[in-house]
Amino acid sequence: MQRSIRTPITILSVTSHRSHPSAATPIVMVVNPSFPSKTVPKFITYAKTHPGQLTMASRGVGTSPHLAGELFKFMTGINMVHVAYRGSGPALTDLLGGHVQVYFAPISASIEYIRAGQLRALAVTSAGRAEALPDIPTAGNFVTGYEASALLMLTVSFSCCDQNLPSRPSSGL
Repeated sequence: MQRSIRTPITILSVTSHRSHPSAATPIVMVVNPSFPSKTVPKFITYAKTHPGQLTMASRGVGTSPHLAGELFKFMTGINMVHVAYRGSGPALTDLLGGHVQVYFAPISASIEYIRAGQLRALAVTSAGRAEALPDIPTAGNFVTGYEASALLMLTVSFSCCDQNLPSRPSSGL
């Protein structure tokens, strides 16, 4: 008998995912409190007057925070240098230390730093305000049509030659 199980994956949805609202998790655009811009419009203006001088952290190439940042760059016409880290921890450490200027961070990784005043949230990237950060506006309020959220999924597949196993997982799995 041969069986294979696939591991969980994270996918970024840059389009509407209203059909799966419980699976979507917001991303938050955060900066170090010492950064001069306190709003998204001022951040965009600052970035346009300093092209290529700002650095944008991500937890790795192709991750949802990276793609959310790239979409923001594309839609606003700003030029920031992408700095890929091996996870949210190192990215947050360098943002807290002022070594990078912005991070499109998973809300779960950054919320305690935001609440403690160690990071400044400029916007959430979801279509609506985040329940956990109700006072933080959406990036779409300032960048028409912008929306990006991490879509979390768990996929399980079975491949086997045993006729006694179900061809699809039961609802109890």
